[in-house]
Amino acid sequence: MSVAIVIPCFRQGHWLAQAIESCLAQSLPPREIVVVNDGSDDSTEEVARSFGERIRYVAQANAGVAAARNHGLRVTTAEHLLFLDADDALHSEALEKLHAAADATTITMMGWRAFEHRVDEPTAEQWPPTHDAIPALLRHNPGPPHTFLSPRRSLQAICGWDENLSGTADWDCWSRQLFAGAGLAPVPFIGAHYRNSATQMSRNELSMTRDLAITSEKLFRLAVLNPDRLRAWGLEPDATFREFRDRAAREYKHLAWLHRERGQRR
Repeated sequence: MSVAIVIPCFRQGHWLAQAIESCLAQSLPPREIVVVNDGSDDSTEEVARSFGERIRYVAQANAGVAAARNHGLRVTTAEHLLFLDADDALHSEALEKLHAAADATTITMMGWRAFEHRVDEPTAEQWPPTHDAIPALLRHNPGPPHTFLSPRRSLQAICGWDENLSGTADWDCWSRQLFAGAGLAPVPFIGAHYRNSATQMSRNELSMTRDLAITSEKLFRLAVLNPDRLRAWGLEPDATFREFRDRAAREYKHLAWLHRERGQRR
């Protein structure tokens, strides 16, 4: 089985080299490393091209991170894909650990920890759920995108990333793969380094609440259509329907409140 790493980049050229270097340092070398320039007007192209033929560089007009990930999915050929944001990094054994637990229909998921300046900063470690991993993921996104390795087959089955989402596009992607028949295998290893920065989209409350509302509603609708999958995962369908429906309602209510507070009453 082969692995591709897709790195979407929008105005993060100042961090891109560290992300690429962490890919090149993998104990299990990826078949492909693709940088997708999402319409940046900074040093992204210069930094990417400085690595020569060791990576593939492609560019698109600015369309958002989900569209950039889909671009990477289309131009790669590997059987498994990992999506690494340009301001993050990987432990040198990340691919090896994820790949060892993977197969053609199983998503693998490792742990992560945050950093601000150096990846070796002593910070709290976030381990993947090992008990009832699928129910845990459906209730809460357990980590950033590069904690997951996805089979190409399952990504293609769901037509890739939802380009209408930004901050929750990853949670939506994993959830839809599971409802489409993918498995999930937790890997007890801290292999993803996640940068805390003031520019993260998760800090835009209005955008993030909108995405949470939409993703929660999509999960509710998937649950209603797939009660047998819920039972197989140890979830009681009616209780799960209510839980997902109520979560969507809370997020939409909060979204309405945020708009009202900004004077956007329409």
